[in-house]
Amino acid sequence: MGAELTIISSAIDIKAHGIKNEKDKDDLEIISDQVRKASALMRDTIWTISEEKISLSQFGIKIKEFAERAFSQKNITVHFKNTTNELSLRPESTLNLFRIVQEVINNASKHSGAKNFYIENCVNGLEIKLKDDGKGFDLEKAERGYGLNNIVNRAKDINAKLDFGIKNGESTTIHIILDKTSLWEM
Repeated sequence: MGAELTIISSAIDIKAHGIKNEKDKDDLEIISDQVRKASALMRDTIWTISEEKISLSQFGIKIKEFAERAFSQKNITVHFKNTTNELSLRPESTLNLFRIVQEVINNASKHSGAKNFYIENCVNGLEIKLKDDGKGFDLEKAERGYGLNNIVNRAKDINAKLDFGIKNGESTTIHIILDKTSLWEM
């Protein structure tokens, strides 16, 4: 599937290169970019399920890479502090945790208006802290679409706790506190 997506992206790029109409060319470049993002997302998903054990530091590097890709077009700077803790996540925990982080990053990219995004991996042992310096939101009034509901449901699936620290007009901080059952050994 990855090879097919690469072929599609390349074909679109070749087609876009030969087009004179700027709007059509721009449209094709956007489609090609979406195909590349789908390919990267597929690679990330395969990574989360293919390894039996993934260390928290490896996980941190992967979420930093995802954040940098997600924010590259938005001029949002990623600040990253990784753990030196070598505890390993279970595969089902890795996938759910990665999806939670992806959703937080995608929401920040789309809605926050932030200039900076901070990732602290493994704060206080079993905690991941995600923060933006955007406009925040009112959690009680926020539309409970798929994104926010998916974050909450995936956290429940791995017995993780979520702590939302939102300052309306200033920032959003989300702490993900992992349960020891998410790890191979402690």
